[in-house]
Amino acid sequence: MNFEELQKEWQDLSKKVASQQVLTDQLIMKMTQKDYSNAIRRITVAEYIGSVICFATAAFIIYKLPLFTSVESITAVTLILAILIVMPLLSIFSLRAFNKVDLAHMTPAEAFATHQQGKKRVASFQMLGLILSFLLMFLILPVFLTIQKGVDIFTIDFDWSGVWMSLPFGILFLILFIRVVTKQYRKYFKKATQTLEDWNDR
Repeated sequence: MNFEELQKEWQDLSKKVASQQVLTDQLIMKMTQKDYSNAIRRITVAEYIGSVICFATAAFIIYKLPLFTSVESITAVTLILAILIVMPLLSIFSLRAFNKVDLAHMTPAEAFATHQQGKKRVASFQMLGLILSFLLMFLILPVFLTIQKGVDIFTIDFDWSGVWMSLPFGILFLILFIRVVTKQYRKYFKKATQTLEDWNDR
C-alpha cells in the first residue's frame, strides 16, 4: 500500500468518525429535548387541568347569577369571575416561554437563557396567584353559601359564626395545598433546569 492509498483510507476513516460524532450529538440533543419537554409537560398538564376546573366553576357561578341581588354579592361574584377566568389564561401564557426552547435551533446558552426567563415569569405569576388564592377563598364563601341556600345571604339575617369558625381550617387546607403544588412545580422545574445545564456543560 503506497502513501496515497494510506492517506485516502485515513481521510475516509476520519469522515466516518466525524459523521458518527454528528449522529451521536444529534441523538443526545433529541434525548435532551425529550427529557426537557417531558418535565415541562407535567407542569403544563397540571395548569390545563386547573384551568378547566376554574372555567367550569366560573360557568357554574354564571348559571346561578340570578340568585345574586345585593351589591355585596354582585361585587364578590364579579371579582371571583375575573380571577377564575383571567388567572388561568395568564398562567398558561406564562408557560409559553418554555415551549420556545428548541435545542435543534438554539445554542445551549440561548436555550438556558430562554428557560431562565420563563422561570422568572412563572415565579412572578405564582406570587400573584398566591395572593389571589387567599382573596378568592374569602370571596367565594358568601357566593357558595348563596348558591347552597338558594337566596342571597346578604339580604337575609344570616348567622356567620359557623363560617368564621371553619375559616381557619380552610386557610390551613389552602396553605397545605399550595405547599404540595409548589413542591411539585419546583421538582419538575429543577429537572428541566438540570437537563439544560447538563446539555450546556457538554
